[in-house]
Amino acid sequence: MDPVLKRSKSSKQRKVTTSFLKNEKAKLGKAMSKLILHEALPARIAESPFLQPVLQVAAKVEKLVRGPSAYEVTGVYLEEEYKEIQDWVNGFKLIWEEKGLPIMFDGWKGTRNQHIINFLIYSPRGTIFKKSIDASSVTSRTTEYYLNIMDKMVDKIGEEFIVQFVIDNEVEIKASGTMLMQKRRLLYCSGRSAPSLDLILEEVGNRKSVRRVLYEAKKITYFIYNHIWMIDYMKRYTQGRELLRPWITRFATNFIALESIVRNKQALKEMVTSS
Repeated sequence: MDPVLKRSKSSKQRKVTTSFLKNEKAKLGKAMSKLILHEALPARIAESPFLQPVLQVAAKVEKLVRGPSAYEVTGVYLEEEYKEIQDWVNGFKLIWEEKGLPIMFDGWKGTRNQHIINFLIYSPRGTIFKKSIDASSVTSRTTEYYLNIMDKMVDKIGEEFIVQFVIDNEVEIKASGTMLMQKRRLLYCSGRSAPSLDLILEEVGNRKSVRRVLYEAKKITYFIYNHIWMIDYMKRYTQGRELLRPWITRFATNFIALESIVRNKQALKEMVTSS
């Protein structure tokens, strides 16, 4: 909490007040930490924007008031939270009507033959998740299949609001986008820019001089991240910052990792020359 302290003419009084606040903060910190540690909760909960309102409400209610039970959290307040989120999302529709919206079609493949299709809606107010389809059991994801689910999404939101469909670059999905534009004359489909930029960076990375630099950068990151003690040792010099490791399938990550090495160049030099 953020109490407003009354200024005192006595420096001694200010010292007592500050000491009191430190003690109270320590008590609160210990109680919160005990909950987080014993329940194996993520430590970032301590910095959650939802935590401070909880503390403020707890400070106002009577001491005999107990917190909610597990049943109340899932059986009562979950439904209320869902309704609040729905009302928040419905508030976006005014912007959709005024400025139109693009729908982002994002396919995701997991390690166990999972195939998830997500639909997200973008507007100047922000991006919201609209729907997810589990297509793992679909044996043949043809152009007609993708066209059908995209067409249903247009009907659900309203064709008059949709300006653009941003789709994956798979052959079947691109073909379904073309067919959708033929059916919906006011709608435009375009591929995502990230895969295209990734392919450009792949071409750049295949140049002999660049490939050598990326190879040396990988050796540095692999060496550091294959030894747990080395990671901790590196953080002493980089002020806790990580080096982003290269990923096998995303060429952009190689350049991000290289940029990170350059940014921490002096720290890494001090690390390897340390006695």
